[in-house]
Amino acid sequence: MLVIGYSGASDEVFPVLKDVAITGNRLFWIAYDSIPEPHVAELLEAKHELGEFFGGVDSDAFLIELANNLQCFPPPIIATPISHAKSEIAEIAEFPLRHTHGSYTVDLMAAVREFLDEVDAKISDEDFLGVQTTLKLIHSTVTEDDATNQRLSDQLRAAIYFELGKNTHRIADDLSNQDENESIANFRKAANYFEQSTKLAPDFRNAWNNLGVSRYEIAELTKQEDDYAAAISTYTDVTDRFPGYASSIQNCGSAYLGLALVTDNKAHYDCAYDHYRRAKEITPNQTYDFACFFAVTKDFVKAKENLEISVKAGTSPPTEYMRNDPDLAGLAQFEWFEDLIELAPVGDD
Repeated sequence: MLVIGYSGASDEVFPVLKDVAITGNRLFWIAYDSIPEPHVAELLEAKHELGEFFGGVDSDAFLIELANNLQCFPPPIIATPISHAKSEIAEIAEFPLRHTHGSYTVDLMAAVREFLDEVDAKISDEDFLGVQTTLKLIHSTVTEDDATNQRLSDQLRAAIYFELGKNTHRIADDLSNQDENESIANFRKAANYFEQSTKLAPDFRNAWNNLGVSRYEIAELTKQEDDYAAAISTYTDVTDRFPGYASSIQNCGSAYLGLALVTDNKAHYDCAYDHYRRAKEITPNQTYDFACFFAVTKDFVKAKENLEISVKAGTSPPTEYMRNDPDLAGLAQFEWFEDLIELAPVGDD
């Protein structure tokens, strides 16, 4: 969420905005003043790392900077006005008007289209390139020395790429049981979006982790060693950049486990175990994946122990997901398995 040019100090909008912004989405609060107002600072503090304040920003200059970097500046109505006008009226139905005495009919839309065609024949959109050049020159003059605007632009573009990545990843996930090739293609596209996000915002931890997740999903579909290696390499980069980030450490364990199942290499099983162990030391209740590891490696006692921790802590997936998780298939032979997963919440996976 981006808030720009709004103080939130004297109306009833801020409480509503606060209720929406307190959710899990990133919040960028942009202001001309160098420090946030107390009520804004309180909101950003509640958002922790998902909230960021940028002060000393001229909103007009910044929005031009952002639009230019997103390659949607200048807008078509300025950059290519004739083509834009013709495209806008293309879907409008004919609009004939009959003279009072019925002697002739005037079609207003046909007349407008004819006029635009005449203008188009004399002045093409290329003649407006000077306008585009001038606007970009103004843009560069206004912002070329403004490090704050550039950093904010990069942060927002990173957030946009991140959202594109999440949406594309979701599409790929939905396709995984329908069209495997399409699913892989969309996971690769999602990975590309997340990678763009990390390039623009190297400290964007969630983008790094999601890049690894997309690459891991590709490997799970292709079962290719190179794809697992790509996921492992990404997760290793994440844990190097963000030491103690349990989610990526655990995800790296899952990538190693997938690689071990493909190669039957004991060293890969050992690496998977080591990553799950390290993640458990940081987040002792997040043990579902560790339970899957022990189930796959047929250590059913430790599988039960870790699954029980996860279920009772409320960190496991829903009951139906666990019932159908192939990694836990080896536990279905035990009576305690069904009783245990029934304690988990019921919901979508």
